[in-house]
Amino acid sequence: MLYLKHITACADKTDEEKSTEDINLRFRTQEFVAILNLTDCEIKNVIRFISMTTCCCKKNIFINNLSPSSLVDNELDALRHKYVGLVLKDTELIGYLNVCENVEIALALTKNNTDIKKQAIAALEKVGLIHLQNELIHKLTNEQKTTIAIARVLTSNQKIILIEGIEEESHALTIKLIKEQLEDKLVILFGADEEKIKKYADRCITIENLAIKEDTNPYLSNDCEKTTEFEKTSLPYSQAIKLTTKYLLTNKIWAAAVILLNIALISINITVSTNINITIILLINAVIFLTSSIKRHKEFELLSLLGARKKDITRLLMLKVYLITLITTPLVIPIILLLNDSPESRTIYKMLIILLILLVGITKILAIGVASKRFEKF
Repeated sequence: MLYLKHITACADKTDEEKSTEDINLRFRTQEFVAILNLTDCEIKNVIRFISMTTCCCKKNIFINNLSPSSLVDNELDALRHKYVGLVLKDTELIGYLNVCENVEIALALTKNNTDIKKQAIAALEKVGLIHLQNELIHKLTNEQKTTIAIARVLTSNQKIILIEGIEEESHALTIKLIKEQLEDKLVILFGADEEKIKKYADRCITIENLAIKEDTNPYLSNDCEKTTEFEKTSLPYSQAIKLTTKYLLTNKIWAAAVILLNIALISINITVSTNINITIILLINAVIFLTSSIKRHKEFELLSLLGARKKDITRLLMLKVYLITLITTPLVIPIILLLNDSPESRTIYKMLIILLILLVGITKILAIGVASKRFEKF
């Protein structure tokens, strides 16, 4: 199922972040593996290695004899969506969505997937959290957040599940879910308590001094099924609009402040110097766009790890701009109508159209830049 060749635990070889090199590992299609004795830095980077979010390592990983280095970005996103599921220590959930919607989001990336809500509810029933389906994320315990991440993995039906450590409070429940719900998958657990995990895991791999010290059940066979064609992922416009609308409603004070600021700037621009103030409006909006996008980095990173394409992240960013513009423009028109009889009215209309075109163009360029950096801070 999975072959890791010359694992590099840290892509950036600094004095503080040593790398794990020349470790070759093969994994069975169905087994529960615990990889022990790695530092937090090494765990993060091995997960990044297996989830194919670092370019330099793509040639050293093989999933069913397929190397990600031969794939373009969209194919890589689809491969990640089909094969790699993540349950991280700092469980990544989207704060403005409720429990059920957080489970649904992985399903939404698959084209022609119907009954998304029904599948999400079924997964929550399996993990025992159906009573929390409408609860917001900030009200949950760490144990419940971990369980939601496992439910999301169940709905996606991914073949390789990476679990980064288990907190003491959720240890028993997580192990129970792994044994009951993920028994037909390859589960790789990092950073677990060695004494506790040895009696549950099918295989324990201990790393020491950048080498494999012990492997209780090594897998040496080269036999592996060929990777079949996988369906490319896409975030539908309906789901993107839903996410953007919920984001704006959750951050309504920020959205209202942006809208009022733009109305004020355009109003000033009508009565003062057109050319100077168009530049100021564009610069202010560019700064607002970038700062708000950076704050959503974790959300975009999560969506990308679930299989969202760069195009999908760009779409989400641009929909926010379109919706705010759609609200702002009708509010600005009455101000322009006050000058309707003025000889400058035609110039003002032209200025507004130019401003909208430039604003959309600049934010589009920025959105593409932000989407291309989606894994930078993993």
